[in-house]
Amino acid sequence: MGENKIFEVNMIPDNFRKLIITTTIFTIGSIVSIWLFWQNVFLLTFILVCLAIMEFVVLKKKEVIIAYFIIMFGGVMTEMVAIHLGAWQYTQPSFLGIPFWLLPAWGNAGIIGVCVYKLVKKSN
Repeated sequence: MGENKIFEVNMIPDNFRKLIITTTIFTIGSIVSIWLFWQNVFLLTFILVCLAIMEFVVLKKKEVIIAYFIIMFGGVMTEMVAIHLGAWQYTQPSFLGIPFWLLPAWGNAGIIGVCVYKLVKKSN
């Protein structure tokens, strides 16, 4: 009788459920794509950009697009500085010391960050 009903599926709003599902699929898709195709710059860049576009279409939120570009450029600039300072290097750089697919990979990380923030905020 006194059970906590928060974990019942029908107690989770549809938009919250949609955000959980799309964020999970998007995150797994991004990670698996990088893991499988990191040596194929063109293919991985294409896959990561397609995943981002699908997430833009599904979520329809301006802040997701803004976060994508801010984190993409911020992450890549930070990587370029670190590479220039000798912190690390990539085995197949294709653009100023980094693989080109790193741009959309950082952008996708921005989308994941926004979605996780929204999930945490909504669950409280």
